[in-house]
This record gives sequence, structure tokens and C-alpha cells, in this order.
Amino acid sequence: MKYFLVLGFVFFSNLVQAQYTAKILDPKTKAVLFTMEHSLKPNLPADTGGEIVSHLEIKDPEGQLVFTDQTVLQGLELLKSEIQSQQLGVKARVEVKKTSTPQVREISFWKKDLVSGKEEIASEKTKEDIVIQSNFVKYVGAHWPQIQNGKEISFRFVSWERMESIGFKVKLDKKVDEKGLKTVVLLMKPTYAVIRMLVDPLKLTFSEDGRKLLQSLGRVTPKIKSGSRWKDLDALAVYSDRAP
Repeated sequence: MKYFLVLGFVFFSNLVQAQYTAKILDPKTKAVLFTMEHSLKPNLPADTGGEIVSHLEIKDPEGQLVFTDQTVLQGLELLKSEIQSQQLGVKARVEVKKTSTPQVREISFWKKDLVSGKEEIASEKTKEDIVIQSNFVKYVGAHWPQIQNGKEISFRFVSWERMESIGFKVKLDKKVDEKGLKTVVLLMKPTYAVIRMLVDPLKLTFSEDGRKLLQSLGRVTPKIKSGSRWKDLDALAVYSDRAP
């Protein structure tokens, strides 16, 4: 059974309105494989309980859309995510709702193949923290003191593609001071040993204060064409921000 680390290129700070970009590069040649644009805006009308809408687009070098994601967050909490992979010809939706049991939430999955019309549904319940690509960096920032002190943080990472959540943990790898630029490198690994054998760790470089993701190295969201099929891609993503 193959597992996927579907971690999108989301550059998320504590701002409620911002715009970010990223270049997704071949780790060896540094050729640009994809570009990303990501925006964060308050959910309007204003009386929505502090909800934020995250909109993500990934394009190939010719400017063609390959992936879109619109997610509604409330603080660190995921409410709903609408996803489309133009490469795979798939639409998906993830929703998280409270249950009658305190601290237990239900994650509902829906996926549709746009070619065949086939639809799939799944659901699961968990007490653990739920993380998806759109709240990952903010989640890490909220646990920055623990990470800096050497503590691992664990959570369920939502895989819309597999229609399940997978246990992951993040821990401090090293602190870097290069010509006065101080950064922190983290490693993200699956919780279970059997999955760690199938998925390489994701290496994440953050600003010293943990507010910004500067680059990531490892499995990324878009695929790469191999013959007639799309295969998983490991790449270097370099992030930057811009004024809204």
C-alpha cells in the first residue's frame, strides 16, 4: 500500500489578509517546474466568526492550472476544503464537524472522477489535531516554543487523495546561522514506522521566529508526467510574500 504526503505550498503567517507566491524547483537543476499563488482573506460577510478563506493555485510553466484549493479556516481549525486536481481530473471536498462527544471531530471526504463521473465518500473520527495544507504553517507557529525546546508535535494530516488522515510528527532538526541569516530546519515524518519506510521525511526551513516557511524539500502536491501517467514528485519549493 502506497502512502502520499500531500503537503501543499502554503505560506501562512498570523495575518488575516495576505498574498504569497512560491516557485517549485527541480532540486538538482533548479529549473522551475511549477509556480504557486496563495491568498488569505477574511470570509465575507464580516459576521462569520473570524473565518478566513485560503485560496491556492498552482500552475505549470506554460501558465496552465494544475491544482486549486479553497479552504475555510477558523483560527487553527479546518472547516471545509474544496480541491481540484486538473492533472488527475478529480474534484474533492473535506469537511470537519464537531460530534456529540467532547473533543471528537468527524472528518468527511468526498471525491469525484471528472472523466468517469465515479464518486467516493469516506469519514473518520479523531480526537487529535487536524492539519491540512492550508493551516499547516500556522499550526507549526502555534507550537513553536515546544518545537524549539526539542519536543515533537503530533497531528493528523488530511490526505484528500487517499480520503483519510495520516499521523505525522514534526521535530527540530537544526538551527542555521548563515551570514547573519538565522533559520530553523524541521523534519516532518509519518508517525508509524511502516509508513516511514515508504515516505521520505519532508525538510522544512522556517524563519527564526517560526512565522514564515521559507522553503521545503520533499513530496509536493502537483505530479510530474511519466509516459502516460502522473507520478509523485519530490521537489524544492521556495516561498516569498508580497503586499496584498
